[in-house]
Amino acid sequence: MAIKLDKVYPWIKQVENIQTGGIINVAAADGTQAEVSLPWHLWLGDLGVFYVVDEGESFQMVQTAMLPEGMDEAVLFDRACDNLLRDIEFRICGTNWGGAGIVCGGNFEASSLCCHGIWAFVAQQYQEDFIVAAPARDVVILAPASDPNRVHNLKVTVDQILSGGDHTLSGKLFLYSVEN
Repeated sequence: MAIKLDKVYPWIKQVENIQTGGIINVAAADGTQAEVSLPWHLWLGDLGVFYVVDEGESFQMVQTAMLPEGMDEAVLFDRACDNLLRDIEFRICGTNWGGAGIVCGGNFEASSLCCHGIWAFVAQQYQEDFIVAAPARDVVILAPASDPNRVHNLKVTVDQILSGGDHTLSGKLFLYSVEN
């Protein structure tokens, strides 16, 4: 089955205990488990980049067998990130605890982690290092690394999301250095 490469996007998932390039057990539509080969790579900490095709009302995970012959995962990554930046509008908004969040409609917030341009823009806004967390697919939050109160509030928010949120990902915190 051929995929529409212009509708492929990066999809961040928690990957603890999965080996890159390995066969992954996924739930089939009938509830059974199936083994499939998915193109993906480790990205940050315990987060990996997978790929989905936007089918309008749903997203389908891209399987290795769906890729055009000769396309490797690095080329797919570049194409998916280009698609994301072309099709999804990302905004920075404030939080009620003094931090900020990346907002884009609920499906691709965590995927923003793949897009260097977004983080370069955020770095321009902050003009200092900041801490980033992606506790759920639809939540990416950040706080200035130099402000212990806001970093504490970020950690509290991450814990709250992980304990009761949907599509949870990771409790890890990442430092974005404006010098890099």
